[in-house]
This record gives sequence, structure tokens and C-alpha cells, in this order.
Amino acid sequence: MVGTVSVDSRGFSVRSKRIHVVGGRAEYALLDPHVWSARLKSLKAAGFNTVLVSVPWDFHEPQPGHFEFDHDHNLDGFLSAAGDAGLWVILRIGPNVGAPFGGGGLPAWLVEHDESVESQARQREADPAFVSAVSTWWTSLSKHFVHHQPSDTADPCPENGPLLAVQVEHEWSCGNDEGAQAYLGELVHMIRELGVTVPLLTANGFWQELDGTIETWSDLVDEPKLFANTRQLHVVQPSAPRLVVIKGGAAKPAELASAMLKVIAAGGMPIVDDAVAGCHRRTTSPGQGSDGACASTMQGSIIGLDGQVVSGSGGATRIARFGRAFSHVLADLDPSLDSPVLTPDSEASVVIPRRGSGGEVVFFLDSSNPGEDEHKLVLRDGRALDVSALQPGGWCLIDVDLGGRGRLNYSNVPIFELLNSKVLIAYGKSGMRATIGIDGSDIELVVPEADAEYPLVQEHKGFVIVLCTERQADMIVDDGNSVFIGAAGLDSDSKPTLQNDVIGIVQIDSEGLFSSVDMQSVQRNKGPRESLSWSIAELLHDIDGSSDRFVTLNSPMSLDACGVRNGYGWYRVKYDSKESGKKSFYFPEGPHRLSVHQKGKCIGEIGPDSEASSNILDVKCDAGENLLTVLAERIGGAAYGNNQIRKAGLYDVIEVVERLKGARSTVREDVPPIDLFSVRSFIPNASYGDVSSTKAFVWTFTHRKKSSLRIDIGHVVSGTWLLNDTVLCRTEIGGSGSIRLNPSETECMKAGKNELIFRPDEGQEEDAAEMRSSLSIFEIVEEIGREPGALSFAICKIPDGMIHEFSHLNGTKRKKVTGVPSWNRTEVRTSGRGSLLLDVSKMTRGLAFIDGRELCGFDSSCMNELLIPEGSFTNGSTIDIFDVHGADPRTIDLVLAG
Repeated sequence: MVGTVSVDSRGFSVRSKRIHVVGGRAEYALLDPHVWSARLKSLKAAGFNTVLVSVPWDFHEPQPGHFEFDHDHNLDGFLSAAGDAGLWVILRIGPNVGAPFGGGGLPAWLVEHDESVESQARQREADPAFVSAVSTWWTSLSKHFVHHQPSDTADPCPENGPLLAVQVEHEWSCGNDEGAQAYLGELVHMIRELGVTVPLLTANGFWQELDGTIETWSDLVDEPKLFANTRQLHVVQPSAPRLVVIKGGAAKPAELASAMLKVIAAGGMPIVDDAVAGCHRRTTSPGQGSDGACASTMQGSIIGLDGQVVSGSGGATRIARFGRAFSHVLADLDPSLDSPVLTPDSEASVVIPRRGSGGEVVFFLDSSNPGEDEHKLVLRDGRALDVSALQPGGWCLIDVDLGGRGRLNYSNVPIFELLNSKVLIAYGKSGMRATIGIDGSDIELVVPEADAEYPLVQEHKGFVIVLCTERQADMIVDDGNSVFIGAAGLDSDSKPTLQNDVIGIVQIDSEGLFSSVDMQSVQRNKGPRESLSWSIAELLHDIDGSSDRFVTLNSPMSLDACGVRNGYGWYRVKYDSKESGKKSFYFPEGPHRLSVHQKGKCIGEIGPDSEASSNILDVKCDAGENLLTVLAERIGGAAYGNNQIRKAGLYDVIEVVERLKGARSTVREDVPPIDLFSVRSFIPNASYGDVSSTKAFVWTFTHRKKSSLRIDIGHVVSGTWLLNDTVLCRTEIGGSGSIRLNPSETECMKAGKNELIFRPDEGQEEDAAEMRSSLSIFEIVEEIGREPGALSFAICKIPDGMIHEFSHLNGTKRKKVTGVPSWNRTEVRTSGRGSLLLDVSKMTRGLAFIDGRELCGFDSSCMNELLIPEGSFTNGSTIDIFDVHGADPRTIDLVLAG
């Protein structure tokens, strides 16, 4: 299918205009619509020319066949805003779009009506039911982005069609070629049939070569082999651009500059994976990861939650600005002319010369030897240039066209901006002598002192040269017409905001005119903190089960089935016990947190970051009727793998279990291996022909009763489970951690001696050995919730005064949380312009709303402030905050963010 966008080994072309991608990810689903335009303009102002954005399926199709594309779901509007900001767009449409979306954005209703593993559609495989659901989804989705493909008649620029490429699937890292062609090949066919003509991308770690697509690569920001890996992409895909997604920059923003420069020097096009911060609003987030990352937010490495440039990332914006300003040079560098070089992590400084029809660039990557301060660069004609060692490195441009108005012969300092084909902005080490040759005439300048307030400005050969210190170069934003030095970002009116610890902002316009900006209009307002007047509604009647809002369920139901797509819901559980005493309750596992209450007090919490090692909770029961209430929070499943979506809440019975006695564990060696793909078509990180380990971990048990058993694995390991040599299922990291054996349904289960066998994947033997001590076998002696009336449900919504009423809070602030979930309400009492910040550092976790519209989820363990964007509130707007553990809302202060 022929379109206006084409690719070759050097990059993208839109109707023969070459595009060198310097991208950053910004997720509209995690941003309030009021800030879409501002965040995109901020990304452009920081030097980027492309935005990577995901389309989470569950965000737009919350129920089968019910699509939402208006208001904060307005993908069309976001793409238009990107074009207006001058950004190209790479659109990630899934079906799986990966982190930070729970379940990779796959909708939970895909498994909602499946009662057994055998009947479930296989997600991310060529299962007819799953492919049909994807087809319906994409058919609706395509209507909202296909028309954003570049025009075949208008000027080739983002304003006339920003869609540069579309990515299908994400991290389908499996070597099953037959399964890949059946599934991924069908996705490519579908999307082309829907009228997509731009290049198609995949991001599967080069596990699969799929005709008609371009594979992108991803690496961590501190990956030592980043340069080598980027170079190798030309060998693997000699006719395709080298797109490299850089991950982990939010945790290490200071290392982004080095990573981006390595990618560009290796001939690649960098995309910062976590460039723009956002909060989960109407999306689900996975539980807190093992790395301690906050699940409530997507932390930004370039643009923070307040819309300003993240501290420490100025070097990255400098590299981005260079890549965008000299796109015409970088896009014409010929990879076939690249020569062998030292690795960037060597002790010596690394020089990487690259050339093409648009000129030459000589890259200098930082040396680990602090004694190397200067180098001499010998040009082709024998002249030598003194070049200072810079962090994280630098570059020299040679024989480069300056927008048709002149030619840059050479420069011994990095030039990183070309404004209006007239203003050259460079930087260097303070005190060094900069030499810049234009149209055969040289000019020598001295870089200002490190603490200089203003850069050096000089005219030469019809150009204005602005020479900055390294510090000044790290504090630059632009609005498309002018460059502002000393700025932290742009406000909602595209005006510069003042960088911390900077006296003033210098403006350089497109003609090179130098001026100071009126400081009164650009103060980065973080005004005085204002105390708020709060009212509270403690959910005492929910926690003790006496609320009239509980509606009886005929059987167990998931949070989704009860209407909770994101957030919280209450279950009331009634249980008649024949005798008093402590009993072990096994709660349904899933992508949720369950706070279990008895007699008005929390007796335990089950979830991904709770202290409990399993879903078993010991409960003291009275003889006769017992009542529990469970506050269930729906969070997202794993963003990766083949078990990403599962039911949440009390979708199944609560099991009363007792440990099965007499189970023995043994290990067998040299057992014939199992073909992994005989169980599933998509197995992460498995290649065609892979088999299980030859070790078998065996648990022998005897069970003569008709009751079911619960196998609590405890330590999940990738591998295949068998019962009496019959395959039961596979377990994967991020998937289910237990197995239920029901004699009436599990045909291979015997009345007597049984063997439960685990065959770990190769390389997983050591982890499987740990599982021997963590696995437990329980007999299910009772089931709670199957009989009608045993379960009831109530949505945890903002009080309307009918059941719960707010009461005003007076007196001294509490130092400790009450343990009683509560709704808290206040009103905005400001008419000033700007955004608001709520300090929630003393709260626990929950949801925040503005005028009844969800603002975001929060977890104070990893986020201190909530942003209420300008335009989303008025004087008198209502703020509602739900706090799971009943923290005192009077600890919340409000700050006018400007």
C-alpha cells in the first residue's frame, strides 16, 4: 500500500522531505484534556519533534461494543493538538500497549464471561474470538486517526497530518514463528485493510521478522551496549530506520543526555520512553513494582507533572534540540560510510565521524578518564581544531548547509540550535576559545564565565551566533519563534517560566534580537500554601456492613461486572459457622487489593504490595452468623506476558481451607522434556524448539474425599504443571499464583494417591527449587458466597447526602490515620489564573475528583502532590478525595502553581 510516508536506512520521508525523529512519549489517557495542548507544546519547546502515544483498548471500549471517543477520550483532538504543536506522531495501537497501563490496556471483559481456562479466548494469539474482538475495536478506532495521515497535496509538516507511523502490538517476545505469522500477520492485514498507509512498526525485541513492518529497539538509559546495539540495527534491518526507545530516564534524568547522544552518534533516532509525566485517571495501573516505582503515576524524565522541565534533564533537552535543528543533516548521514570505533565505555575519549550528502558530524563521547580535557581534531585539509571534552559529550559540524542562507564550514563547539535559518546557538566550556567558520570566514569567540548571566552574542556573515555556557544551554525552551535562556518551561499561554535560582530570562527572537523578558509576567508561581476547610464522611456503615446501599448478589461477581472499571467497591460477606474458632479463608486472587474488615476493623489486606505471602487470611469466627466487609480496589494486571487480564474483586467464592497433610516433595532428574508450545502459542521469551527442563519437581499427596483442593504456589515460576502426567496449565510471571483441583472437573485427578508435577522452563530450575518450600496444598472444606444472599455489593462513590453525609471538621489535626475509609470534601476559593497543587503527602492512597470528574488516583508513598490543571476548575469548584485508611484531610494544603 503506497502512502505519503516512506522509509529507508537513513530515516523517514514525508513526500521526499526527510524526517529525523527525536521523540518523547506522552500519554493522553494519563493527562487531563485541559493540559494536552500545553504538554505537547512543552515537549516541542524542550527540543523534540515527535511524540509517541499509546491507545489503551480498555480506555475506549469499557464494555463490548460500547466505544468512548469524546471528552477525555478524544484521540482525534489529541492528534490535532500534536499537529498544531508541530509534532509528528507515532501511534501505538496494540492490542497490547504495555506499561504503564494495567494489563497493557487490554479490557477485562475479554475474560469476564469465561468460567474456565478451557473456554477462555487466548489473548494475544490467533484465537478467533480474540482476533474478532480486535477487529471490532480497530474498526471503530481507525475512524479517529486514519485521517491524520500526512496529506498527499499540502506541505509535508505535522500541521498537515502528524501521523508518521503506527505501531501494532508491543513486546510480543516469542520465537514461535508459526504462531507469530498467524497472529501478528493477521494484525498487519487488518490494519492495512482499514486504510492505514503510513509505515507499521513493531516493538518485539527482534523475536520476529514480520514482512511489511519495521522493528524498533529499546534499551535502558544506562545500558553499556546501547551504542553497539544501535549500530547493529543497521545489520539486522539494512533498509529501515533505527528507532531506539530509551527506558528508565525518569529515575535517572541526568543520564538521558548521554544515552540520547550515543543513539544519535550510532545512527539511530532516540525516543524517550517516559518523557512526559501523567497520572492514572480513568485507566488502571499495575501494582507497585519490585523496583519500587509508583503505580499511580507515570513519572516524567523531561516534563514533570507541573508541566515544567524536570530538574537534571537539561542536557537531554540540549541533545534533543540539536537532533531537531539539524534533522536535515542527521537524516542524510550514510550508514554505509560508518567506520569502526572504540566503544563509548572505554577509558579513552571516543571520536565517531559520520558523513552524508548533507555534511559531516564528528561526535565526541565522554571519557571515563577525568584527565582528558582537550583534543585536537584534524580536518581533511590538515587544519586542526581545539575541542574541549564536554559532558556527556559533544559534536562538531562540518560542511553543513544553514537553511540555504550559508554554509557552516566547521565549528569546534557544539551548535545545537538553528533558529529561522539565521540564529546559531552553541555552547562550550567556560573560558575556551570557540572557532566557527561560515562561508570561508572564521570568527573566534570566548565562552562566557560559568556564572555569567547572559550568553555572548555576535554577528558573522549574516548570522547571529549565540555562545552559551553549559549551564545556560541546559536552561533553554522555545515557543517556535523565540528562544528563552534561563527558562524552566512554558505556561498555559506559551509564556516562559523562570528557572529556579536564575535571576532572569533572556529572549532571542528569530532575527537574533536580544532582550530581557519582563520578570513580573514569568514568575514560576508556587505561591503560599493555603489551608482548606474540609468536611468528612467516614464510611462507618460500609465498614460494618450496615449500610442500606448494599445490594444482594445472586452469586459472586467481579468488580467489572458490578460496574467498577477503576477504583473501589464494597463487598459484604455473610458466613454461618457451625463452631467458633480461627479459620483460614482463601480469597480469590486477581489484579486487586482487598482490605478485609470484621466488626468495624481492618483485619488484613491482600494485594500485590501487601505483606501477605498469599491470598489466605486467618479469620476468628463466632458460632453462627459472621459478617465481613471487603473494600476491593481494582488495579491492573501485568503490562507484559500472556496472563495480563484477569477478573478482580470477589468474582468467585471465598474458600475455607485446611492444609492437606502428608504431601511430600521430591525431585526427579533426566525426565523427558516437554515441548513448551504444545501448551500455548505465545510464551514470552521462548523460542521455537524450546523445551522444559529435564528436572521434574513432584508433590505426592493422597486425597480420598470429593472436596476440591487449592494449590497455593507461593513463588511463581515459568513452567508447565501436570497432574498424574496430564498437562494442567502453565504459570508465567505476573500470572496466577494458584491452581484449583476439582475432582468433578479435573478428570486426571484420582481418588487416592496423586502426583502434582512441575516442569520448569530451562534456566528456571533454581527458582523452582525455592518453590518446594513455598508451595502449599489445601483442602477446601467450605465455600462462602455461592448461596444466594451471602454476598452483597455497594459502589464506593462520592456521597450524595442520601446515605452518607459530610460533617465539618474542626479542631486539631490528627497525627494518625483512623483506619476508617473516608470521603473528604472542600471547595476551591481562588479565582487566580494558573493550576493548583494539592499536597497529599500526609494522606495514604485513594482517588481525587474535581466537580465530580475523576482527577487521578494517588498513593502518597510515591507522590506528594496532585495537579488540578488550569481550566478544569472555577472559584467554588468542589474537591472530593477518598482515602482508604482515613487520613486527616486537614493536612492537605493548596498551592497556586502558576
